[in-house]
Amino acid sequence: MSSESNRTAPRMRLPVGVGLLAALLVTSPLLAAPPTDRIVVVEAGTVITATGEEYSPGMVVIEDGEITLVGQNLEVPSSARRIRARGETVMPGLVVPDSALGVSFTLRQGNFAGVSVLDGMHADEFDGTPFLESGFTAVGFTPNGAGFAGSAAVIRPILVDGSFEVLREKAYLAVSLRRNGRDRGVIEQSFARARQEIAKEKKAREKWEKEQAEKKKKAEAEAKKEKSDDESGEGGKAAAGDEKGSGKEEAKDEVFVPPPIDPQLAPLVAILRGDDAALPLLFRIGDAGNLLHLAEVVAGEDALAAEMHRNVHFAPNSRAEQRPMVPLLGEQGATVITDAELQTLPYTMTRVNLPAELARAGANLILTPSGPSRGEYLRFRARVADLVRSGLPRDVAIRSMTVNPARFLGLDERIGSIEKGRSADLIFLDGDPFDAATRVTRTMIAGEWVWEGDAP
Repeated sequence: MSSESNRTAPRMRLPVGVGLLAALLVTSPLLAAPPTDRIVVVEAGTVITATGEEYSPGMVVIEDGEITLVGQNLEVPSSARRIRARGETVMPGLVVPDSALGVSFTLRQGNFAGVSVLDGMHADEFDGTPFLESGFTAVGFTPNGAGFAGSAAVIRPILVDGSFEVLREKAYLAVSLRRNGRDRGVIEQSFARARQEIAKEKKAREKWEKEQAEKKKKAEAEAKKEKSDDESGEGGKAAAGDEKGSGKEEAKDEVFVPPPIDPQLAPLVAILRGDDAALPLLFRIGDAGNLLHLAEVVAGEDALAAEMHRNVHFAPNSRAEQRPMVPLLGEQGATVITDAELQTLPYTMTRVNLPAELARAGANLILTPSGPSRGEYLRFRARVADLVRSGLPRDVAIRSMTVNPARFLGLDERIGSIEKGRSADLIFLDGDPFDAATRVTRTMIAGEWVWEGDAP
């Protein structure tokens, strides 16, 4: 499947608006103005870039679906199409890296590292509306299961033609460490088998190289004998025949063909070798015991200590399990995906802000809805607002919903922020994103309206 492959259309709440990149181009022979719909200017009450800058009021200039300028009082062509949003806040579309909303997956247990989540997605059951109405413009889907469940894919929920687009077919490899010793055993056994595949290839190469050396030695001996025969006068006729092209073929260089690798082990072989195409790992853990198992697995496989694999989806079962894990994850500078919710200590009114603690400890924070339901996605920003009011810095909260997940998915040069060169994946809100009453009014992908809420 190509990265631009399309799927069956989800249902929309409202018809898609007029495309901003329409085929009709309007030019002026006198002024040589650019085509009207190629350049779009968003005039907003506030623009949150997710890079640390906010403009109130702010402007975003879009050309052919890509952001070209952002700031205040920008000079733009008079012929540009303008979107008046002076009473609204505009920010990058939200990004969720690990979702199962609206998609039925086969539960897999064991090593299925070679399986893609796209293999189990049923496009005719997919509905992108819950994502778009809650402000999510990029979604990472991960196979469900224990052990190596498979590789995640990243999609845009919907395009203007009513289909969804695959942004990245393989973004990361999900591995569960939630069943304590059983999952650890699957991981260790799978990597042991991957090492056997590497050893098998090494042995085959050594055998091939030995055969090539023997062939070369034999050819050199034959050439030496022929030369000796020529010098003694016995090979004159043969030599003359060769000069006339008597049919003696030149020896061709042979190329080593490695033995095939088990498809379920190929991604793990790439990780052990440190190949450029190796996928990062995302470890799903739930308690301190899982984290200790992870530390022991990493200690046994040097390749897993690489920074690209320090990714954890952290869902602690209790405060007691949380306390020893936070500083360890912070010290490692790990990327930590966790639910956007405040916890309450058992039998008390004491609330715990786990995301704020992770951020203070030094973890690279990514927030995600608390469950795979439309309601949780719609409540996501409100839950993040609770975290902000309870101590999570505002700028950290914004990055944890946009730039950080985009970077984890390897797409931060394309989505996750409002800056030059990024796709115009924007959401429009009728207030501050962390105001409890604020709602998403419109969603744009690549400069096109893809969802619009009901009129007030």
